[in-house]
Amino acid sequence: MPLTSFSSWQEGKGSVAVRVALGETELVQNVRRFLLDHGVSLDSFSQAAGERSKAVILVKNLPAGTKAEQLEEVFGSFGSLGRVLLPEGGVTAIVEFLEPTEAKKAFTKLAYSKFQHIPLYLEWAPMGVFSGPGTKMLKVEEQKEGEEQTQKGVSEKSDAPKEMKEEEEGEEEEEEEEEEEEESLPGCTIFIKNLNFSTTEDTLKEVFSKAGLVRNCTVSKKKNKTGNLLSMGFGFVEYKKPEYAQKAVKQLQGCSVDGHQLEVKISERAIKSTVATARKKQVSKKQVNSKILVRNIPFQATVKEIRELFSTFGELKTVRLPKKMFGTGTHRGFGFVDFLTKQDAKRAFGALCHSTHLYGRRLVLEWADSEETVESLRRKTAEHFHEPPVKKQKTAMLEEILEKLEDDEGEYEENS
Repeated sequence: MPLTSFSSWQEGKGSVAVRVALGETELVQNVRRFLLDHGVSLDSFSQAAGERSKAVILVKNLPAGTKAEQLEEVFGSFGSLGRVLLPEGGVTAIVEFLEPTEAKKAFTKLAYSKFQHIPLYLEWAPMGVFSGPGTKMLKVEEQKEGEEQTQKGVSEKSDAPKEMKEEEEGEEEEEEEEEEEEESLPGCTIFIKNLNFSTTEDTLKEVFSKAGLVRNCTVSKKKNKTGNLLSMGFGFVEYKKPEYAQKAVKQLQGCSVDGHQLEVKISERAIKSTVATARKKQVSKKQVNSKILVRNIPFQATVKEIRELFSTFGELKTVRLPKKMFGTGTHRGFGFVDFLTKQDAKRAFGALCHSTHLYGRRLVLEWADSEETVESLRRKTAEHFHEPPVKKQKTAMLEEILEKLEDDEGEYEENS
């Protein structure tokens, strides 16, 4: 979503640090919007050491002013291209090939080659980087479908799209049901050792599905010097029920797969799907009110600057930066920003949570609990370190006095 007002920083008013932060936020928002509009799945980039695509290349270290047409000319000489995406002002592009063999040839030839006197840094994009097919690939598929449909009757033409839609809807419903399922129970996962390095996850799933319904199947991999993922010779299979795992250990112990006798045992490891893990990272807390907890605030930042930054997105109710004890005068590096409406708070959170820096430090945002205060945060810390009850009472009394002083100082700063 776009920012509501840029007039303050565009006209050169207010804090320079806040203007830089808002400029960075606008740039990040524009890049994200551009990538989403072109079918890029941003969640795929949060996967740690996941499987890599064989047809999509990330092109990094591009000089300023590079055009997508220039990249099409360079990479197009190696084969047919799908999407070539380069956000405005970006230094990283996404180049999609229609054929993996052509992509590999381009990667080999162009890695670290000079492009406008600057070496190109190439990297294989994560698997699932695109949420849907590109426009060029859609045209190719439409042409193939058109040729096939011309050879068939009119009735088959009308029935095919319906069947496709029903199949797609069925697959989507199954995926949603799987994602809504609770985390696996203990004893559902088995550890498999002595795998052939050429054994794939599909082969493993086919073999171990004989014991019961498999929820997830992974072969552990690591990167080699060239960046390719290689099997480590072991893997995990997660069943939907513990009894299936026990059955697999009994029936498939010592079975031969790709010429290797497998060693199977129950594992305590809980395998979670990549999609569920990525979603859990992004939605650790849900919005319950209009208050945002802001962490990693630089110590030179003032209440006025935090107010100026967040007021760009809507009217604020309060801004509080709790201060350190013993009269140092500096805040503790976190604060609370409360908006008048939930909508404005959501807009601010969505814009600033990705990569907004203030005085060189990235602001970390999370939704505050409805009754989360400085005292509750201190209580959590005290419980973590087993602070004695007497000390807790003294700390609470001092905190109340400090909060009153901070409120008085905050009102003074806002009025002045």
